[in-house]
Amino acid sequence: MIIANIATIPEREELLKKTIKSLEGQVEVFFICLNGHKSTPEFLKNRPDVMIHMDNNTRGDAGKFWLYCFAHLHFAKWFFCDDDIIYPKDYISRSLDFLDEYPNEVLTYHGKTFKKPITRYYSSRDRLRVFHCTQKVLDCEVIDVPGSGVMFMNSGTLKMNWGNFKHPNMADIWIYKFTQKQGVNVRICPHDSNWIIAQQSKGIYEDNVDNDSLQVEVFNS
Repeated sequence: MIIANIATIPEREELLKKTIKSLEGQVEVFFICLNGHKSTPEFLKNRPDVMIHMDNNTRGDAGKFWLYCFAHLHFAKWFFCDDDIIYPKDYISRSLDFLDEYPNEVLTYHGKTFKKPITRYYSSRDRLRVFHCTQKVLDCEVIDVPGSGVMFMNSGTLKMNWGNFKHPNMADIWIYKFTQKQGVNVRICPHDSNWIIAQQSKGIYEDNVDNDSLQVEVFNS
């Protein structure tokens, strides 16, 4: 089973429509965590390929991992996606090839490596390398922090407990902590520029770039 997992908020409904459309025909199930919604958007209703979880947004972007934490699916392929990305038509097929090659690793098309310990998370001062999902990446190498919106893995690769996500909108850092603790590699996968397209939106980076002390504390712990 191929599952696309997305957490979203009400003001991103139009972005979410485009994200889902880009993945239609590539995945078997869409799991959508509706953070702070009063009701299910009309375009998600009466779809047998859509699972809905209503949440109060206390864990923010980590909502994309809710089903992984609670489902017992032993042979699923898990794709964790963001509601502001347009995925290419061959996104899943190419990713499955990487999963065949690295079946026991966390794979991604976006990520960072750091010199440790860090003093700033969002500043360039502590970053050794940045691999961006919208820009060309040549190498297939182990990194530190994955971009969870373009991340994928097999069932059982990581152990996650919903309670592990202790602060909202820090999903990438929590995944980094889990992989470090469990000895699981995070690997960046090669791709071309503009293969993945970011929709225009204000995101977590803009909200936290000047106030990342909590991110630094969790990363260094």
